[in-house]
Amino acid sequence: MDTTPLQTSIDSFGLSNPRSLEDVLFLEEIGTILLESVLLQYMLSLESVARAEFEAWVEAHASAPDFLQKICTSYPTLELLLTQEIEAAKAEVSRIVPV
Repeated sequence: MDTTPLQTSIDSFGLSNPRSLEDVLFLEEIGTILLESVLLQYMLSLESVARAEFEAWVEAHASAPDFLQKICTSYPTLELLLTQEIEAAKAEVSRIVPV
């Protein structure tokens, strides 16, 4: 299985292997915030017809267990935005809490 830039970013941020329930909850919240931010950025970049189609796609697939994989496959630009957001968040966390 090929590793995508998005998966590499997720792995390097520790999102794949949380160490405790607190880590899981924190990472879920961060992940939700990042995803919502990217979805909004992406939607705002679209024309109205494309935006409506994107919103319909998200509504139709939002509850899928592989939602993130599906949306990144269907909308590669969104995957790039999400990867960039994760890297920016990782840099910010590293600045605040050095490892």
